Amino acid sequence: MPWNRLNGMKILFSLTYYSPYVSGLTNYVKTLAGELATKKGVEVSVLCMRHDPELSEMEIVDGVSVVRAKPDFALSKGYVSLDWFKKSWENVRNCDVVVVNLPQAEGLVPALMARLLRKRLISVYHARVELRGGLMDKLIELVLEGLNSEIMMLSHKVITYTDVYAKTLRVYKKIRHKIYSVYPPIKLPRENKALSKTIRYKIPPGTKAVIGVAARLAEDKGFENIIKVIPYLEKRWGVGKVVVLVAGSMSPVGEKKYRERILKMLNNCNGLIFLGEIRNDLMGSFYNNIDLLIVPSILESFGIVQAEAMMMGKPVVTSNLPGANVPVQRTGMGKLVPPGEVEKLAEAIEAVWSQKKEYKEMSTRARKEFAIEKTICFYEELLRGLK
Repeated sequence: MPWNRLNGMKILFSLTYYSPYVSGLTNYVKTLAGELATKKGVEVSVLCMRHDPELSEMEIVDGVSVVRAKPDFALSKGYVSLDWFKKSWENVRNCDVVVVNLPQAEGLVPALMARLLRKRLISVYHARVELRGGLMDKLIELVLEGLNSEIMMLSHKVITYTDVYAKTLRVYKKIRHKIYSVYPPIKLPRENKALSKTIRYKIPPGTKAVIGVAARLAEDKGFENIIKVIPYLEKRWGVGKVVVLVAGSMSPVGEKKYRERILKMLNNCNGLIFLGEIRNDLMGSFYNNIDLLIVPSILESFGIVQAEAMMMGKPVVTSNLPGANVPVQRTGMGKLVPPGEVEKLAEAIEAVWSQKKEYKEMSTRARKEFAIEKTICFYEELLRGLK
């Protein structure tokens, strides 16, 4: 096998949700898998759950073979599936490298099989999960974290987005010798003129500031703070002068109760416009219609959308969380605020908005910082080293 070029290498990615499901994790794997398959001569397969019964059990997407296991029943945001064991065995046997994307409880199955069959095992730790329900949610959270830690212990290499986030791992001291950090693979978003026009029509005449939010309606994303910040901004700019455009799913898996709570809050809120999901490769149409992006998350490991916005010349206001603060720190394109402090969020939005033209000129710096070529080169060298 010509490892020096990766030609013919067989890689299996394991994750719970895959395209057409949209999240930072799925976009990461979809982009990386596609790049390796189309540009590096790698035979790439993805093993995931069939979260939508309308989806095919097996198909080819962008040169990647996608295999979906039939779930028996849902458990919180994950699934239990006997079919997962069968498909894991079939696909692990036929690959050279297994890449388990965490968080993923069922990822322990292909991880153990990889070690049993003496395959090389990589784990990518995208973010931790925090469930804010009752005792059962806390139990699920602890079990998931324990399983993820075990997978990382089994892995030959562990990948995180940033060094600062890696240090938040509970097993960091035990595995730090095999941790590598690299930015997610981020493509420069494209614009669709028709979509841009549609979005522009949704912005009311007389709007002074257009604030963007690129996130699914999930508790981690801090939608309460997004709603609460609008009155603060209206005091500064005037009622009807500020609009928040939201690009993302309004019905993500496992967020039904939270969605209901947010929709009730919207009864007394004006200025929030939901655009729904926008294809990742067309997000340029969204970014070109906003003045700045806000990422007021209460839990975030990086925030790919803020890097995309910066590459498009749009500044960001982000929660000052380990890992999520890195894009602003490395580029200077925005401000950081303490999570949950709405008044400081409003002040930062106003300050960044007033300097949006200056920030736009810094897009070249962001494009160099987050260039996808550097990430793909990192993985190419990593895979070569697994010979």
